[in-house]
Amino acid sequence: SVAAPAAATQRMVMTWIPPYAINESLTQLKALHSGAGPSKALTHIALQFWHPTSSGGVHVATAYDPISDAEIKRIVDWGHNRGIKVVLCVYNFDETTRQRDWAWAKSAFATHRATFVAALVAEMTRLVLDGVNIDFEGDDTDIPDTQLNRDRSAYVTFVKTLHLQLAPRHKH
Repeated sequence: SVAAPAAATQRMVMTWIPPYAINESLTQLKALHSGAGPSKALTHIALQFWHPTSSGGVHVATAYDPISDAEIKRIVDWGHNRGIKVVLCVYNFDETTRQRDWAWAKSAFATHRATFVAALVAEMTRLVLDGVNIDFEGDDTDIPDTQLNRDRSAYVTFVKTLHLQLAPRHKH
């Protein structure tokens, strides 16, 4: 006898829309190539529009064209109409200094963890988004191992805390 095929695993296929290329990104998402295109393959779109604040809040990036709630809703509606989840993406690139700012991110997730989680969940809920994507990066070559381990522990605690808020809401 032949065994039944294994159940297919749901795969996540995600792209990001950066604040400096919203219209260009949407044009690419809408493009079809022989009847196929990104809108037929993606499962998630991350709107890379938010920065943490050093006090644990979140705010929309302001270094580019203004991003309004209406603009975000337009993208959310487009994604949802195609069965694509749209998530809030918070990142720590400082457009003023043109560098990733690890201390800025760390202040949000380590020092002000509860406030930061609450701010992310509130913004996600307010804009009817499907979850939160964290895009914190840094150059750890200058960070001593003991400091990196403390940061890692605080980050893991932050992610677990955020998960405990998202899971009951069925959010990513």
